[in-house]
Amino acid sequence: MALDAGFIVIGPSGQTITRNPGSLLMFMMDEMAKRWHKKLKHELHDEHEFSLTHPESVYCCNGCLETGIGWYFKCEQCYFSLHPKCALKKHEEANDDPKGNQGILL
Repeated sequence: MALDAGFIVIGPSGQTITRNPGSLLMFMMDEMAKRWHKKLKHELHDEHEFSLTHPESVYCCNGCLETGIGWYFKCEQCYFSLHPKCALKKHEEANDDPKGNQGILL
């Protein structure tokens, strides 16, 4: 992962936490994803439900049109994709309360 090239993560005490920041970032994203619903419906694409998905490469969010990496919500029928932040923002902040109140969570 390009994020690892020449970077280290230093903790509050000043000690090195890891020389592999990409793995740490992915671990943190995996931990956050455990709190999210596995399926949901969203007003931007209410024809089908979305499934929480972990890609093997980058994807484009159809909500904000930005590139994403890591976990995302995907419509398997239409390949419509949303960042967790875009999919969950009316419910919750993607980094905070996973049981918030946007759209319809399944």
